[in-house]
Amino acid sequence: MKKGLIIIIFLILNKASLLCQNNGSFENWTAVTFGTNTYQEPSNWQTLNFLAQFGNPVSAFRVTGTDKYSGNYALKIVSVHYTNKLLPQLPDTFGLVYNGKVIITPPSISYGTPYTLRPQMFSFYAKYIPVGIDTGLVAFDFAKNTPSGRVFIARHLIKILPVNTYSLYEIPINYLSNQIPDTASIYFKPSNTDSLARQKGSAIFIDDVLFSGFVNIKENDAYASKIKIYPTPAANEITINAQFDEAETIEVIDINGKLVGTYKIQNYNCKINLHTFISGNYFVRFLNKQNTILTYGNFSVMK
Repeated sequence: MKKGLIIIIFLILNKASLLCQNNGSFENWTAVTFGTNTYQEPSNWQTLNFLAQFGNPVSAFRVTGTDKYSGNYALKIVSVHYTNKLLPQLPDTFGLVYNGKVIITPPSISYGTPYTLRPQMFSFYAKYIPVGIDTGLVAFDFAKNTPSGRVFIARHLIKILPVNTYSLYEIPINYLSNQIPDTASIYFKPSNTDSLARQKGSAIFIDDVLFSGFVNIKENDAYASKIKIYPTPAANEITINAQFDEAETIEVIDINGKLVGTYKIQNYNCKINLHTFISGNYFVRFLNKQNTILTYGNFSVMK
């Protein structure tokens, strides 16, 4: 019965494709009720609250008032003691919110969701109220599947020290290679997983999580001045002109890093019908015959 219950929980919580920046301000929550227990789940993020169905305390909360930075709500994560944690790779005193999912058999955590951009900056607002000398942690990475295995394109770990009011954290992203990622992972922890200093009751508050900007690969500079995208903003159709012979195809990506479409360049031009596009900002990648990225562009849709 318990195994069936946990499967139902995750079919509900992970029914949509989770993208890294969706609900980055934690404004959208869903009430989850099983039996006499009800708790709130932040949309497009995974928490360990499902463990409450097996006699454990809830560890992630929707907060408002002075505990949020902007909007109506923020995320609060508290380290709790798990007596029946079900996930043997996690410590018994812990708290965690991340983008990803839980694997049912065998029980484990899978981090990350699809993402194919190279942003310049990762930013968020946080405050941290520890117990004892505990330390809060925020981490993110970009990775890619290759024939030889999973490789990291960028990895950052940010230690959060005690602070009673919200502070802005801005982390310039240091890339380890020129590859394009296929996955981004973000983790928030109110306690240092690897330290005996972790304590029950340490609390971290998170709001306004954002990737911003995007990084051009160094070789792209020679092509950047040879592209034109018009009109922008557009409602019905966009024209993309690339005045260099190497450009073969165009990939359009939305602000969350999701591939929207791939288009062929003919006679240096490509026209894209925007009938199925929603209003917002889009990135354009120009590729050669070998699918190497040559340069980037961007446009806006307004309907």
